[in-house]
Formats: sequence, structure tokens, C-alpha cells
Amino acid sequence: MKKSVLLILLLSLFLISFVIAEDEVVQPIDDKAYACLNDILDQKSCEGLSTEGKIFALLTLGKCKDEILDDSNFKSNIKYTSQAILALDKVGVDTSEALYWLWAQNKTPTDMIWYLQIDSSEATTCTITYGTKTTTINLGEDKKIASISGGNCLIRATNGYWLEIASTCYDKEFEITCDKDFKTNLLFQNPSESTIHVSSETHLGDEGETTEEKIEFLCFQKSNTCDYEGTLWATLVLDYLGATQDISPIIFYLTTLNNVYPQYFPESFLYSLTGSNEFENKLIQYQNQDGSWKRGIKNDKYYDTALALLAVPSSNSYELAIEWLTEKQMDTGCWNSNHFLDTAFIVYSVWERGVSLDGEEVIPITFGDGCEEAGYFCMSSVNCEVKGDGYILDEYDCGFPDKCCNQEQVLETCEDLNGEICNSNQQCSDGDTENTFDLNPGQTCCIEGACEIIATEAFTCQSSGGVCRIDGCKNDEEESFDTCEFGDACCVVKQKTEGNNLWIWILIFLILIGLVVLGIFKKDKLREYWFRLKSKFKKTPPKQRGSGRHFGRPTTPASTQRRMIQGRTPPQRRALIKRPSRIARPSSKAPNEINDVLKKLKDMGK
Repeated sequence: MKKSVLLILLLSLFLISFVIAEDEVVQPIDDKAYACLNDILDQKSCEGLSTEGKIFALLTLGKCKDEILDDSNFKSNIKYTSQAILALDKVGVDTSEALYWLWAQNKTPTDMIWYLQIDSSEATTCTITYGTKTTTINLGEDKKIASISGGNCLIRATNGYWLEIASTCYDKEFEITCDKDFKTNLLFQNPSESTIHVSSETHLGDEGETTEEKIEFLCFQKSNTCDYEGTLWATLVLDYLGATQDISPIIFYLTTLNNVYPQYFPESFLYSLTGSNEFENKLIQYQNQDGSWKRGIKNDKYYDTALALLAVPSSNSYELAIEWLTEKQMDTGCWNSNHFLDTAFIVYSVWERGVSLDGEEVIPITFGDGCEEAGYFCMSSVNCEVKGDGYILDEYDCGFPDKCCNQEQVLETCEDLNGEICNSNQQCSDGDTENTFDLNPGQTCCIEGACEIIATEAFTCQSSGGVCRIDGCKNDEEESFDTCEFGDACCVVKQKTEGNNLWIWILIFLILIGLVVLGIFKKDKLREYWFRLKSKFKKTPPKQRGSGRHFGRPTTPASTQRRMIQGRTPPQRRALIKRPSRIARPSSKAPNEINDVLKKLKDMGK
């Protein structure tokens, strides 16, 4: 009876502990996170949050709407206004006025240098018309511009091969006609870097035909300067809200300069905007082994991980990040020492919920359920419409930045599209580019065109680590023997060896000084060591005058030699008193030896 009661008691304890453990395992981490956000907001209030923290308070909890509208950054700062539009739209506030202000801030970047390139296999004369102005150029057989006349928008570039476009004419459309077969395209350069970027579109013209070139390059500006981070957020928000304006020139700007602004983590935005596997591969490449990201200007793992998860690069990468977030979540439910912004951004990126205006009610909706339950698919808008027969279903919400699409994303290879893969040092000429599943970072799939080496730098210069410059090499560079296609200078970094040699000589000098100081303080010890070295560290005192060591005689008596041959080593005598002064004094020659020497000298003098 007692055994039965004990068995029942043990079984009950086991079941209770199992239930408790099971409750701890299945407790949703998003519930804990939302509860922590509410606790922090109750303590701080909206006024105590950062500017961006208010945005994510509205996105996650439906609170701080009035504080956002009253903020001085609203309709004056590109990034803040873009995020505010996203949050206000979620709770049903009319954002049409803010969207109008935002779109009005787009301009062609005037801080870029643009070039028009006209190429022909033979000498030709071309006429370039823009507005009411006309410029005429003569192109020589060496492809250089021999002469130019007329107009005020184009001047001959320093390398002689291109026409530099004046910044006041960036909004012009250029019509080019030549008397020989020709082709045209645009090139541009950021003044802060040496790289020349080549437009992906090249236009062919037969003799007498006309091609058109226009700078299709837009950004959102702040104080007449492109705001790259603000342009990232503005473009993503406009794409998500289904803006009717053409944002492709803005995406072109963002993708072209993504390597110039790595601190803003552009890959997360650009993967959502373009669906390019190049940016997906970069996202996966930048992920840390623990599953987090640390890439952006904030130098914050939690913020950057939330930003990367907006794009959800791949299932494996996503699952690894969730494991890291689960491990790092605090008992309070928040992350990063109860940091409100980081926690709110994480739950918005991964566990977004619907909210009502002013947070009167939090609706626990998992975005995407309605879309996928209806048999549709959540993906970026570009991946939905890339095939031409896909369309967005606005009645379903997948959560920012994805859209609900009527068809599944089809992953095709470049070969499936009868295309050719262009490497990073090539451009697609006379064709269109597509993003396909089999591309590596830096590659593009060229459809109905040809992959050609980018004309701004010859391969021999690139392979040697050099850069082709039209204005000569910089102070820290020297010209290499490698060549560039247009005759520009191939510049490589100077080998800095003088500084290294100087440090070596300084080190040697210090060592010598140390040895001199050591010799001064340890001169007696060094003197003793020196004579012991000369005597090959023998323990017996050196032989006195008459020693056979100076005259080729055996240094060991014959009786001792015989004992050594028989295998018995004689006992060594230990010197009881060391006399370094006697060791240092030179020994005099024996009398018999002196007499022999004097006799020989006397005989020689006869």
C-alpha cells in the first residue's frame, strides 16, 4: 500500500514538472516581447522615446501617433518622413500629403560627374541635339574626339574619348546622329572615388540614324545633396505602398552606389527592391556565425539583425537568426538591456501584429496568413511582376515589405532564358539583364545581347591591382606599365619601403645602445666570459708560460694521454682561486726560445 502511494506521488510530481517545462518551452517569445514594450512605454511615455523609437512604438503598439505628427522631422527629414508614412498608413491615417512632399524631394544628383560616350569603328562626324542647342564633334579613327563646336552642355573630357555633361544639363535629353555606324551610352563617376560606372544600356545607330541618351538617375536630396540612407527608406516605402511614380531611376542610383555606402546596410533594402540574388548572397555572406548581423552605421547587432530580417534572405539564414534571437532574449522579454527601439524593430520584422488607431486594441494577426491561406504567395513586388503575368493582391497584407502575389516565384536559370552570364568586369551590350537563380555575386544574365569587357579599364590594369585614371595618378600612386583601353594612366599604390627600413635602423641602433650599457655595468662578467670562450669553456686554468698550446706541442702529458686511451679519464683539478689579471697578461717566451731567435737574427745579419 505504501509503495503504491509513493509510486502515485512520484508520478504526479513527474507530470507536474513536465507540464511546467512544457509551458516554458512553448511560451511565445513575441508575447513576452510585446509585454516588455508596453511596460517600457508605460514607464517612459512617448516623450521619453527616441525619434525613431516613436515610429516603432506606432508600428508595434499603435501608440505615439500625435508625437510623430508634431515632430519637427516630419516632412523635413527623408528617412523620418518615410518611416512615419509607413507607421501612419498602418493605423489608417491619411498620408497623401506626406507622400506628395516626399516625392517632391527627388532630384537628379548634381554631385555626380556624367559623361556621354560615342564610339565608332571608323572616323565619323556626329551631331548632338538637346533642346534648342546643337553640338557637333569629329571622331577620329583612334576613337578620340578630334574637334567639338557649338552648344554649352558638352565639353571634351580630359581623356579625349568622352564628352563631359555640364551639371546644369542633367535634365536634358540628348539625340545623337552620325554619318557612320555608331553606338552611344552614358558613364558616370562619384567625385569621391576613382571608379567610372558604365550604364547597362548601350544604343546602336546605323549611318544617319538617331539614338537618345538621358540621365535616368534620381535620389532623394537633403540640402541639395543626395541622402543615401533616406533614399533607401523612401524607395522601400514607396514600393510597398504601391506608388504610381516610376521608381526605377531611384533603384538604379541605389544599386550603383551600394558599395560606396556600406554603413547603411543597403543589401537588405535592395534585395527587397530588386529580388537580385546578388544582394541575397551578400546578405548571407555578411551574417555572423551566431546568426546575427552587425553591418550598419549604428554598430548594433540587434538593430542590424532586425533590418536584415526585413528581407528574409533564405530559410536557413532566417532560422539561424531566430535561434540567436531566442537565445539572447532577456527574462523581461526585451533584447539588448531592455532597449526599446531594438526590441520594437525585432518584433516588427519577425512577429508583426495588426494594431488599431492609438492602440485602443492590439489585434494579434500574423501577417501572411490570409494571403497564403487563400492560395497566394508573399514576396517582393519585383519578384511578383518579373514574369509579366503576375500581379499584386492589395486585399491581402503580407507585412512590410512583402506583397501578396497571385503566383509563386519562379526561379529560372540564365540558360533557361537563352542568356549569357556576364561577370563583374563585363557589361551586357545590346541586350536586357535579368536576375536568375544561378548567378553569383557581381554577375548578370544578359538576354539577347553580348557580354563585353567594361571599357573604362583594361583587364591588364585591373589584374595588376591598378586603376585607370583620366587625370593622372595621385600622390600616393605611381604609374604602372600595364595599359588602359583609352590610353589613360594605370595607377598602382606606391610600395612604402622607406618607412619600414627606417624602423629597422632605429631598432638596430637601440639594440646597440643596450649592448653598450650592458657592457659598462657587466664588464667584469663579460671579461671572464670572453676568456672562458677563448679557452672553449675549460674548467682548468689556462697554461702558463712554456705552454705547448702556443707552439704546437700536445697540451696533455703523455701519461694522461695513455690513461685516456685506456678509457679512464683523469680527475680534473679545480682552480681554487681565479686570477683574471694573470689570464689577461700576455705570457713571455721561454729563455731557450729567445736565444734561438737572437741567433737566427745574428746569422741573417752576416
